[in-house]
Amino acid sequence: MIYNLISETTGEIVGYTTIGPFDTDLDIPNSELLDVRLEAAIDDGYVQDDTYYWQKSKQKIGVLI
Repeated sequence: MIYNLISETTGEIVGYTTIGPFDTDLDIPNSELLDVRLEAAIDDGYVQDDTYYWQKSKQKIGVLI
């Protein structure tokens, strides 16, 4: 499954991530995994510290997070 990261400020897609069958654990919901990936992307400087949300998609747009 592909998720695009969208800036709430600009409405632009700034990145994407994928969650496959081997990325998840039954005890960890996808939303928590997405939050962790966003925090890591901000910490590593791939995206600015801003307000974002994830949206399911069929396209990979922006940087891989």
